[in-house]
Amino acid sequence: MDVNCGGYVQTHGLSAIQKGKITERDIALHNLFTIRMRLGLFNGNPKYNRYGNIGADQVCKQEHQNLALQAAQDGIVLLKNDGGALPLSKTKVSSIAVIGPNANNAPLLLGNYHGPPCISVTPLQALQGYVKDARFVAGCNAAVCNVSNIGEAVHVASSADYVVLFNRGRRSIGWNWGSPGCRSTSSTA
Repeated sequence: MDVNCGGYVQTHGLSAIQKGKITERDIALHNLFTIRMRLGLFNGNPKYNRYGNIGADQVCKQEHQNLALQAAQDGIVLLKNDGGALPLSKTKVSSIAVIGPNANNAPLLLGNYHGPPCISVTPLQALQGYVKDARFVAGCNAAVCNVSNIGEAVHVASSADYVVLFNRGRRSIGWNWGSPGCRSTSSTA
Protein backbone atom coordinates (compact mmCIF):
# COMPACT_ATOMS: atom_id res chain seq x y z
CA MET A 1 0.00 0.00 0.00
CA ASP A 2 1.75 3.13 -1.22
CA VAL A 3 -0.81 5.80 -0.38
CA ASN A 4 -3.62 6.00 2.14
CA CYS A 5 -5.70 9.16 1.80
CA GLY A 6 -7.28 9.20 5.21
CA GLY A 7 -6.80 7.88 8.69
CA TYR A 8 -7.49 4.19 8.06
CA VAL A 9 -3.89 2.95 8.37
CA GLN A 10 -3.24 5.26 11.28
CA THR A 11 -6.31 3.92 13.07
CA HIS A 12 -6.04 0.21 12.19
CA GLY A 13 -2.42 -0.34 11.09
CA LEU A 14 -0.90 -1.34 14.43
CA SER A 15 -3.71 -3.80 15.14
CA ALA A 16 -3.37 -5.34 11.66
CA ILE A 17 0.39 -5.76 12.18
CA GLN A 18 -0.16 -7.32 15.62
CA LYS A 19 -2.68 -9.78 14.14
CA GLY A 20 -0.27 -10.68 11.32
CA LYS A 21 -2.62 -9.40 8.61
CA ILE A 22 0.02 -7.03 7.24
CA THR A 23 3.69 -6.40 7.83
CA GLU A 24 5.49 -3.11 8.22
CA ARG A 25 6.84 -3.76 4.73
CA ASP A 26 3.26 -3.68 3.38
CA ILE A 27 3.03 -0.03 4.39
CA ALA A 28 5.34 1.01 1.57
CA LEU A 29 6.55 4.50 2.29
CA HIS A 30 9.60 3.80 0.13
CA ASN A 31 7.89 4.68 -3.16
CA LEU A 32 6.12 7.71 -1.72
CA PHE A 33 9.28 9.19 -0.23
CA THR A 34 11.43 8.30 -3.25
CA ILE A 35 9.16 10.39 -5.46
CA ARG A 36 9.19 13.24 -2.97
CA MET A 37 13.00 13.13 -2.83
CA ARG A 38 13.23 13.10 -6.64
CA LEU A 39 11.01 16.19 -6.70
CA GLY A 40 13.35 17.89 -4.22
CA LEU A 41 10.73 18.31 -1.54
CA PHE A 42 13.28 17.69 1.22
CA ASN A 43 15.83 20.18 -0.12
CA GLY A 44 14.82 23.27 1.84
CA ASN A 45 12.30 25.84 0.69
CA PRO A 46 10.25 24.31 -2.19
CA LYS A 47 10.07 27.70 -3.95
CA TYR A 48 13.76 27.41 -4.75
CA ASN A 49 13.78 23.91 -6.15
CA ARG A 50 13.42 22.83 -9.78
CA TYR A 51 9.61 22.88 -9.76
CA GLY A 52 9.06 25.68 -7.23
CA ASN A 53 8.19 28.44 -9.66
CA ILE A 54 5.68 26.69 -11.88
CA GLY A 55 2.77 29.07 -12.18
CA ALA A 56 -0.80 28.84 -13.37
CA ASP A 57 0.27 30.15 -16.78
CA GLN A 58 2.27 26.93 -17.24
CA VAL A 59 -0.04 24.48 -15.47
CA CYS A 60 -3.15 25.75 -17.24
CA LYS A 61 -1.75 25.54 -20.77
CA GLN A 62 -4.21 23.97 -23.18
CA GLU A 63 -1.94 20.97 -23.78
CA HIS A 64 -1.88 20.25 -20.03
CA GLN A 65 -5.64 20.63 -19.74
CA ASN A 66 -6.08 18.24 -22.69
CA LEU A 67 -3.80 15.71 -21.00
CA ALA A 68 -5.73 16.04 -17.71
CA LEU A 69 -9.02 15.51 -19.58
CA GLN A 70 -7.64 12.44 -21.33
CA ALA A 71 -6.38 11.02 -18.01
CA ALA A 72 -9.80 11.62 -16.43
CA GLN A 73 -11.62 10.01 -19.35
CA ASP A 74 -9.25 7.04 -19.37
CA GLY A 75 -9.78 6.60 -15.63
CA ILE A 76 -13.58 6.42 -15.74
CA VAL A 77 -14.97 3.00 -14.94
CA LEU A 78 -18.62 2.19 -15.53
CA LEU A 79 -19.51 -0.55 -13.08
CA LYS A 80 -23.03 -1.25 -14.28
CA ASN A 81 -25.14 -0.08 -17.21
CA ASP A 82 -28.48 -1.86 -16.99
CA GLY A 83 -30.51 -1.41 -20.13
CA GLY A 84 -27.77 0.60 -21.87
CA ALA A 85 -28.94 3.86 -20.30
CA LEU A 86 -25.49 5.40 -20.63
CA PRO A 87 -24.26 7.43 -22.30
CA LEU A 88 -27.30 9.68 -22.31
CA SER A 89 -28.39 10.62 -25.81
CA LYS A 90 -28.57 14.38 -26.36
CA THR A 91 -31.31 13.87 -28.92
CA LYS A 92 -33.45 11.46 -26.86
CA VAL A 93 -33.21 13.04 -23.39
CA SER A 94 -35.35 16.13 -23.05
CA SER A 95 -35.23 16.53 -19.26
CA ILE A 96 -33.06 15.47 -16.36
CA ALA A 97 -33.45 15.90 -12.61
CA VAL A 98 -30.20 16.56 -10.79
CA ILE A 99 -30.70 15.75 -7.12
CA GLY A 100 -28.30 16.18 -4.20
CA PRO A 101 -26.26 18.98 -2.67
CA ASN A 102 -23.02 17.63 -4.11
CA ALA A 103 -24.18 18.19 -7.69
CA ASN A 104 -23.42 21.88 -7.29
CA ASN A 105 -20.50 21.71 -4.85
CA ALA A 106 -17.29 22.73 -6.61
CA PRO A 107 -15.00 22.41 -3.53
CA LEU A 108 -16.02 18.76 -3.15
CA LEU A 109 -14.55 18.03 -6.59
CA LEU A 110 -11.11 18.99 -5.32
CA GLY A 111 -10.80 16.29 -2.67
CA ASN A 112 -8.11 17.02 -0.12
CA TYR A 113 -4.90 17.17 -2.21
CA HIS A 114 -5.15 20.02 -4.65
CA GLY A 115 -4.04 23.36 -5.87
CA PRO A 116 -6.37 25.89 -7.41
CA PRO A 117 -8.04 24.40 -10.49
CA CYS A 118 -7.64 25.94 -13.93
CA ILE A 119 -11.31 25.34 -14.62
CA SER A 120 -13.97 24.07 -12.24
CA VAL A 121 -17.20 22.65 -13.63
CA THR A 122 -19.69 21.10 -11.24
CA PRO A 123 -21.72 18.06 -12.30
CA LEU A 124 -24.79 20.32 -12.38
CA GLN A 125 -23.09 22.78 -14.73
CA ALA A 126 -21.95 19.95 -16.99
CA LEU A 127 -25.43 18.42 -17.13
CA GLN A 128 -27.04 21.83 -17.76
CA GLY A 129 -24.70 22.20 -20.73
CA TYR A 130 -25.65 18.75 -22.01
CA VAL A 131 -29.43 18.60 -21.46
CA LYS A 132 -31.49 21.72 -22.10
CA ASP A 133 -34.03 21.02 -19.33
CA ALA A 134 -31.81 20.12 -16.35
CA ARG A 135 -33.59 20.82 -13.05
CA PHE A 136 -31.70 20.89 -9.74
CA VAL A 137 -32.93 20.23 -6.21
CA ALA A 138 -30.50 19.75 -3.32
CA GLY A 139 -32.87 17.51 -1.34
CA CYS A 140 -30.84 17.97 1.84
CA ASN A 141 -28.47 20.76 2.68
CA ALA A 142 -25.61 18.57 3.97
CA ALA A 143 -24.76 15.31 5.70
CA VAL A 144 -26.80 16.16 8.77
CA CYS A 145 -29.83 16.89 6.57
CA ASN A 146 -31.15 19.47 9.00
CA VAL A 147 -32.78 21.34 6.11
CA SER A 148 -34.72 19.03 3.83
CA ASN A 149 -36.81 19.55 0.71
CA ILE A 150 -37.29 15.91 -0.20
CA GLY A 151 -40.85 16.55 -1.40
CA GLU A 152 -39.61 18.94 -4.06
CA ALA A 153 -36.86 16.50 -5.04
CA VAL A 154 -39.42 13.71 -5.48
CA HIS A 155 -41.66 16.01 -7.55
CA VAL A 156 -38.82 17.11 -9.84
CA ALA A 157 -37.49 13.55 -10.16
CA SER A 158 -40.91 12.13 -11.06
CA SER A 159 -41.38 14.65 -13.87
CA ALA A 160 -37.99 14.13 -15.57
CA ASP A 161 -36.84 11.61 -18.18
CA TYR A 162 -33.78 10.73 -16.09
CA VAL A 163 -32.61 11.33 -12.54
CA VAL A 164 -28.99 11.73 -11.54
CA LEU A 165 -28.31 11.59 -7.81
CA PHE A 166 -25.21 13.08 -6.21
CA ASN A 167 -25.45 11.97 -2.64
CA ARG A 168 -21.99 11.30 -1.20
CA GLY A 169 -18.47 12.48 -1.58
CA ARG A 170 -16.81 12.97 1.76
CA ARG A 171 -18.32 11.97 5.06
CA SER A 172 -18.73 15.59 6.04
CA ILE A 173 -20.66 16.51 2.91
CA GLY A 174 -23.57 14.64 1.41
CA TRP A 175 -26.88 13.07 2.24
CA ASN A 176 -27.35 11.27 5.51
CA TRP A 177 -29.99 8.70 4.71
CA GLY A 178 -30.15 7.77 8.39
CA SER A 179 -31.28 11.17 9.60
CA PRO A 180 -34.96 11.60 10.45
CA GLY A 181 -35.57 14.27 7.81
CA CYS A 182 -34.22 12.22 4.90
CA ARG A 183 -34.62 8.53 5.51
CA SER A 184 -38.35 8.03 5.71
CA THR A 185 -39.24 10.16 2.72
CA SER A 186 -36.23 9.78 0.45
CA SER A 187 -36.09 6.00 0.57
CA THR A 188 -39.41 5.85 -1.27
CA ALA A 189 -38.38 8.31 -3.97
